[in-house]
This record gives sequence, structure tokens and C-alpha cells, in this order.
Amino acid sequence: MTLPVDVGVGVWAGVVAGLVGVTVECAGVPVPPHPVETVLARADDARAVALVLIGVTVPVALGEETFFRGLAYRLLRARFGIGVAIGGSALLFALVHGVEPGAWLPILPVGIVLAVVVERSGSLAPAIVGHAVVNALAVLAG
Repeated sequence: MTLPVDVGVGVWAGVVAGLVGVTVECAGVPVPPHPVETVLARADDARAVALVLIGVTVPVALGEETFFRGLAYRLLRARFGIGVAIGGSALLFALVHGVEPGAWLPILPVGIVLAVVVERSGSLAPAIVGHAVVNALAVLAG
């Protein structure tokens, strides 16, 4: 995959997550605040927001993708096949972001998209870029 495609995947996954989040809220399911929202609430100037943006884009994406798609996905794929690996790694990824349905439901499609990207590309790099874009969008949407 190429950088523009990887960024596009991240934008698409972020939009889907946002739409799922809105749908969940409209259905009356409470959506707890994400920890990044708590940090952003304390960011009182552009420099502080930039630091949060830098802190949750590449480092978090790199760490989470290494674990969820580099390790969990590959272990599940080797044992149970592609479908279980995509669904299982995505669900694990989502649940780490919160066990309340309003916390994990919007994250689930992001995990699915990123797992599919890893499967199709054979590399973690596009998923890391896409994940960083999703995180950046979440910070910027604040």
C-alpha cells in the first residue's frame, strides 16, 4: 500500500467509528469519555493540544498495532484462520478501549479495518499509519 492509501484507510476508519459512535449515542447507549478527552480538556493552548496530538498518534499506533495486529492477529490467524483472527483481534482491541458498549462499539470497526489492511498488505506499516490517522482525527475532533 502507499502512504496516501494508508492515510485514506485511516480517514475512512475514523469516519466509520464516528458514525457508529453517533448511532450508539442516538440509540441511548451511554458513551463514556475517552481518556484522551480528559487530557484534551486540560490542554489550554495550541502547544498543549499539539503535544497530545503527537503523543497519541504514532507512539500509541505503533504500540497497539504491534500487539493487536502483529501478535494477537497473527496468533489467532495461525490457529483459527483469517475470519476469527480479524474478528477476535478487533474485538480484543475494542474491549481494551472500554468494556461498556458505548466505549468499544465505535472502536470495533477500526479494529476490523486495520486487521483487513494487515491481511491484504502483509505488513503492519499501513495499519500503523491508518491507526495514527484515526487517533489524530479523534484528537482534532476533540
